[in-house]
Amino acid sequence: MFRTKKSVALFLTILMLCTMFTACAQTQVAEETSTGEATAQASADEDAESAALLPLDVAHMIHIPSLPTDYAMSEGLYESEYGLDINLMTFTSGPAINEALGSGEWDVAVYGGMPAILGSAANGSKIIGFTVNDISTQQFWVRPDSEIASITGQIDGYPNLLGDADSWRGKTILCPVATTLHFALLTLLDTIGLTSDDVEIINMEVPQAYTAFKSGQGDILCSWDPITFGCPDEGWIMVGSGPDVIDPPIPTVIMASESALAEKPEAVSEWLRSYYDYTEKFGGEENVEEVARQLVEWEEENGASISMENAIKLCALKPLIYYDETAPMFEGGESSDAVAVINTLINFMLEQGIADESQVASVQDIVYPDIILGLKE
Repeated sequence: MFRTKKSVALFLTILMLCTMFTACAQTQVAEETSTGEATAQASADEDAESAALLPLDVAHMIHIPSLPTDYAMSEGLYESEYGLDINLMTFTSGPAINEALGSGEWDVAVYGGMPAILGSAANGSKIIGFTVNDISTQQFWVRPDSEIASITGQIDGYPNLLGDADSWRGKTILCPVATTLHFALLTLLDTIGLTSDDVEIINMEVPQAYTAFKSGQGDILCSWDPITFGCPDEGWIMVGSGPDVIDPPIPTVIMASESALAEKPEAVSEWLRSYYDYTEKFGGEENVEEVARQLVEWEEENGASISMENAIKLCALKPLIYYDETAPMFEGGESSDAVAVINTLINFMLEQGIADESQVASVQDIVYPDIILGLKE
């Protein structure tokens, strides 16, 4: 009888332990299932959120006009504030951006007006906005022993231009062609009574031109920021600049591809909104140092360098343009200020043989006001 009771007790103990182990196992399985379901749900939510973002391919260069894009990328604002999934591509010049446009690589871009017009003529892209003055840091430099540097006050109405027609004639000039720097050079030559036929223009990107000029090549260097800030340190003499000969200023243009306007108008609109939100936040003299700090940091991240002193100078020369300053330029259809500004470039390109009649005819509707004016709503 006693053994029977002990056997029963042992049986009950084993049964209780089995029940406990079974319960623990069920709890663990439930927890693992719950965790797995939660992970799967989080992944699904993330995929859904990613799918909800509007894709947009953005082309830019490492310069002030593209700071709004870099800022929004680094702060995660495209995803959190504008619902965009941005693919960012970096280029070194306007012609390089045009080449990428021809192969359908980008939806929106920020670059100079002259290459943008040529890109539009070839591929139908449109101007959807303006940004900083593209001429303000375009400068022309000679070595101190150049005869141009010794001649002053010979161009009536242009006291800052050095030299005269005779001293410029026959000179070898290092300049990236089909850019607004090229436009500034041709305008300067026209101002002193010369044409491109009177000089030798060697097509060269500014960084390469700077190095070549430093090694003794060429007679005149065409330069823009930030390269131009190193010229005084070499002892070179500035003999003219874009602002000396071009008025009103030519803005940097914001472009959208023909396919993006047709297939991604909402994404283009939100990206442009983000651009002008940045200028609204960081525009004004009181923010020059902050914008300069961002520029210095961005240059360093991309293997370039600019001192804080020069960055401040540059940002002061190229102040950000507010939406309320820009949007009115696109009002008025064919009589708008935007059309007038671009026609100035187009007519000059035609006169100089940079563009032909067929190209000019194809860009008559290059200004596309719908996106920027739609941001008012």
